[in-house]
Amino acid sequence: MFELEFDQQEGLLKRRLWGFWSVDDVNNYVAQLDALIARIRIQNPNFQTLSDSAELAPQSAEVRAAMAESMKRICTANPGRVAIVVGSMINKLQVDSIYPYPNVRAFRDEESAREWLDQDRPRM
Repeated sequence: MFELEFDQQEGLLKRRLWGFWSVDDVNNYVAQLDALIARIRIQNPNFQTLSDSAELAPQSAEVRAAMAESMKRICTANPGRVAIVVGSMINKLQVDSIYPYPNVRAFRDEESAREWLDQDRPRM
């Protein structure tokens, strides 16, 4: 269903999501993501996220609604960019409707997603 990891070196939260979810899956995911973000924000109040959702199936209306409601706070609490890599145009349209935030974008490939994330990285 999902894997979560924070790459301290890159300052990047990496998520991998796959399969067809239930509302209970969404609730479990959000609880674990919330806990991880709370730990990350102690040292990194503004971080970026790369989500590999290429293997996430198009979801039911019930799951999309649960995800939109639950993730609203998470997507708006951190000003860092969130790049979501999707596997199909249907998934891209779902992401665009669930996450209408300026710091969130859906991409069809990881290279484009990383290029967009890199545009917002502080330069040394």
